[in-house]
Amino acid sequence: MPSRLLVLSNGHGEDQIALRLILALRRRQPELQLAVLPLVGEGDAFAGLEATGALRRVGPRQRLPSGGFSNQSLRGLGRDLAAGLPLLSLRQWRLVRRWGASGQPLLAVGDLLPLCWRAPAAPPLASSAPPRAITPGAAVQATSCSPMPTTGSRAASGIPGNGR
Repeated sequence: MPSRLLVLSNGHGEDQIALRLILALRRRQPELQLAVLPLVGEGDAFAGLEATGALRRVGPRQRLPSGGFSNQSLRGLGRDLAAGLPLLSLRQWRLVRRWGASGQPLLAVGDLLPLCWRAPAAPPLASSAPPRAITPGAAVQATSCSPMPTTGSRAASGIPGNGR
C-alpha cells in the first residue's frame, strides 16, 4: 500500500463520505499519511481529524457565495464566478496534477468533477487496478472521465467493509 494518499472531496455530503472512508483507512493502515483537498468550501468536516494530526487539509479552499458549485441558479453561478471560482478551480486542478505526477495515489469522492480530475492524474491504489472513485450514489471504476458503474454499493477495491 502507498504511504501517502490524497482524498478529493466535492461537497459537504461528500466530505462526510470521505471522512468515514478516512476513518476506516486509518484503522487498517494507521501509518498512512492522508491529505484532503476539499473542492467545495473549507472542508470543515475534516477539522477534528486535522487537529489530532490524523490528516491535513491541503490546497486552496474558499467559501463561495452559493455554498458550493452552484447548480441551483445562474445568479448563484454568477456570484461564484465573480468570487473567484475559475482561479480557485485552476489552482486546485494544478495541485491534483502535481500530486499525480509524483506517483502518489488519489481517491476521489464526489461526482464528475473529482472523477475527471482524478482519472488521468495518478496511479490507482493497486497498480493493476483502475483508478478508484466514490460517488454519493455508488462506487465506480473509471478509466477516463466516463464512470463505469460497478456492482454493489461498496464495490471499490481496498475499501474496508466492501464485502470482498
